[in-house]
Amino acid sequence: MVAYQALVLEQTDTTVSATYQTKLTPDLAKDGVLVKVAYSDINYKDRLAMNPKSGVLRHYP
Repeated sequence: MVAYQALVLEQTDTTVSATYQTKLTPDLAKDGVLVKVAYSDINYKDRLAMNPKSGVLRHYP
């Protein structure tokens, strides 16, 4: 398993909190592929999803 940083959004009644959490990749199947990512970013719609009244997301997972 490989550890990675994930931005996790959690919704309460009126707010959305964003935290970085360390997650582990699940074990891959024999024919699975793991891609190593050097850089990533957040686009403007990702940032809008952090606002509970933006309308970008209807339901938070």
